[in-house]
Amino acid sequence: MTSLFLILALGASLPSGLAGYLETADEVSLVSLDGDGQKELGKTSLEPKPRKRLIKALRAAVKKGGDPAMCFNPRHRIVATKSKPKKGEPPSARLTICFECGQVQVQFRSDEVETLGVPTAKKYQKPFDDILKDAAVPLGAR
Repeated sequence: MTSLFLILALGASLPSGLAGYLETADEVSLVSLDGDGQKELGKTSLEPKPRKRLIKALRAAVKKGGDPAMCFNPRHRIVATKSKPKKGEPPSARLTICFECGQVQVQFRSDEVETLGVPTAKKYQKPFDDILKDAAVPLGAR
């Protein structure tokens, strides 16, 4: 697997087509991670209303941007899949998010990882935590 780390900090946007992919995917799950990204603590499949709320929060965080730290202690992951992707679309997309160090690692359309900066402010993390709490999914230790 090829890994390419490209860091985009201030005022970035989601990779082209990703927001639309998340909106139209057959399945979108929000996953709670343990803080090193190795262990899933639980996940919830997103119905349309929480999915829209999550995409809106993600867009706002990426648009605000941030200065990513070199650590990476993710506590959230978004996984989207399509059983019959359109031509040029991948079967899945994965975003691994660390609000502690201000990074979103995006895998979409290739094995390459694009890293986007996000703010470390709790207000950007809150919608993610609220969706997990509403589904009774445990949160990673902070």
